[in-house]
Amino acid sequence: MLKYLYIYFSLLAVHPGVLYSQVAPAHIVIVVLENKSFSQVAGHPLLPYITSLLQDPKTAVFSQSHGLTHPSQPNYLQLFSGSDHAVYNNNLPPGLPFSTPNLGASLLKKGFGFAGYSEDLPYAGYTGEYAGAYARKHSPWVNWQGNGINGIPDTQNKPFTDFPSNFSTLPTVSFIIPNQDNDMHNGTLDTAFIRCDAWLQNNLNNYIQWCKSNNSVFMLTFDEDDGLQNNRILTFITGEHIIGGVYNQALNHYNVLRTIEELYKLPYAGISADSTAIQYIWNTVAVCKGAGTTLKSKLTGAAYQWQVNTGNGFIDISNSSNYSGANTSELQLSNVPSSWYGYEYRCTVNGSYSNPQKIKITAYWTGALSTAWENPLNWSCGSLPDENTDVIIHTNQSVILNSAVSVRSFTISAGANFTQNSNQQLLITHY
Repeated sequence: MLKYLYIYFSLLAVHPGVLYSQVAPAHIVIVVLENKSFSQVAGHPLLPYITSLLQDPKTAVFSQSHGLTHPSQPNYLQLFSGSDHAVYNNNLPPGLPFSTPNLGASLLKKGFGFAGYSEDLPYAGYTGEYAGAYARKHSPWVNWQGNGINGIPDTQNKPFTDFPSNFSTLPTVSFIIPNQDNDMHNGTLDTAFIRCDAWLQNNLNNYIQWCKSNNSVFMLTFDEDDGLQNNRILTFITGEHIIGGVYNQALNHYNVLRTIEELYKLPYAGISADSTAIQYIWNTVAVCKGAGTTLKSKLTGAAYQWQVNTGNGFIDISNSSNYSGANTSELQLSNVPSSWYGYEYRCTVNGSYSNPQKIKITAYWTGALSTAWENPLNWSCGSLPDENTDVIIHTNQSVILNSAVSVRSFTISAGANFTQNSNQQLLITHY
């Protein structure tokens, strides 16, 4: 049953995630651990908590994920900025601060939130190499800290004690770096495993469970292996809109960076421009009304048949003005009307079915020209959202509505402002 919500207000600061979700997660939290191979950690009896996450039906596990080099520091730089910046060791890099493109600066420039949370960091903005078991080499954003080109404010280089308990107030993307006692770096293998597993459960389980019902994501990866397994590492992603299972897509740090950049429509940093994003794991697909998208089958075989469920069960698709490739591994959707919101698609290959993916008509506020809702060029789709559109307004963005409009759902992140003038009406048809 449809529900209708009329909103009259002059200034709104709404907690994100209270209405509907979207393909681009409201929050991504990334934990990077140290120096262990996939075969060392996957299913190890001293890692019961990590094992439970690997078995979660909302976790995608990547069996062919690899670090890029040795030792640690260049891998962190590659994950964060798409380049090692000619840093080949763990020493303090020369020529700081860097001014090259990076994930944190790209997010902030586009109005999203970013923060790095490092355990044992003495205070926000600390630039020393060590403090307690904190090691700067594992916190790459500090190398761009400052007000220069592509700089990251010192306020976003945070101690882990600042990690919020109200997860709806998290930045769009956060990195969490445990100290070297808790990230598997220090101690014997058994001690390192026991400490890290307990630390993750005690400090992040609440967020991980929350993210599975609040359009958010938890990602865990390693910087590198132990030097003995061709740099094959464990990487997994848990979240509400993740199709669980084991995936054999080849990944490295550049692919992970490219994935985040694509989710938030960011410019590509460094070698991520020549990399591919993670595929197949999402159960929702964001589409602009009147635009198109391509769905790819994870399954392979001799005979493909795409199917759609418009609300009454799956039926076969034939090529038409809206569909092409109905009998291939890739289905192209064109001129998608907003009334197709919620349509589900799957591919049958030699009698097996791929996991369904659901279409969501989604418009992200960009504010490219002004703060006016009514200007189509302020929206990611280049057109105004309608009653079948999920509207997303991210951190640090401001919108002014001067007319009566209807949207399907309305999500605004903490730190964004929405102003509605002259007693105009925003009608939300689903909430």
